[in-house]
Amino acid sequence: MRSPSSIITFLSDFGTQDYFVGAVKGEILKINPEAKIVDIGHDLVPFDIEGAAYLLESYYENFPPGTIHLVVVDPNVSGRDPVILVGSDYFFVGPDNGIFDPILIRLKPARYRINITGPISNTFHGRDLFGPVAARLSLGISPSELGILAPREVREREGPPRIIHIDRFGNLITNLRRDKGKIGIKGRIIPIVSSYLDVERGELLAIVGSSGRIEIACREGNAQEILKVVKGDEIEYLEG
Repeated sequence: MRSPSSIITFLSDFGTQDYFVGAVKGEILKINPEAKIVDIGHDLVPFDIEGAAYLLESYYENFPPGTIHLVVVDPNVSGRDPVILVGSDYFFVGPDNGIFDPILIRLKPARYRINITGPISNTFHGRDLFGPVAARLSLGISPSELGILAPREVREREGPPRIIHIDRFGNLITNLRRDKGKIGIKGRIIPIVSSYLDVERGELLAIVGSSGRIEIACREGNAQEILKVVKGDEIEYLEG
């Protein structure tokens, strides 16, 4: 296990019009003024646990070993364990409500249930619990001093083929990991190709994206607007 670094990434559904993001970062800096906080984004659809899990799995390896990944998408602020996950190269802090399932499956990290004292509000664990824990980790405090080792068995549950995220370009990220075949959606059959240049401008295509999942896109266009779909809509995978 590597020692944690001073880099803390931060992903949430807090948005930017309220004080929430600033309050969390302020608490981190009170504990460790040298922390390097990297905002991944705070404009997730509120309560989008699956979207947060997809994004985290997509970016965590882009950071140096020792990075602490703070993720706060916490619809009920209760009924789940607050955790620290410790992999061979990275640390993860947040609510164990599904956002860490891909990490638990992929890395099989040590899992600590956070157990710290102090005033903690009923509605803002990001500020009062998760941010301070990430900050203490960045100072080199051991996870065992901040929590109790508490393993949890996780089974991979992909569910039916469906759209799990829609990015700002209107690309439809699915939960499928394939490199050949076709995708059926809204009465259309879309081929899986290897390049946007394999189709004409304005045509739909399916392609393996940077996360390793199939994305439905439109060359120089917006697939979501064309297909009139939303996150969670099911698709069909066709062989050949």
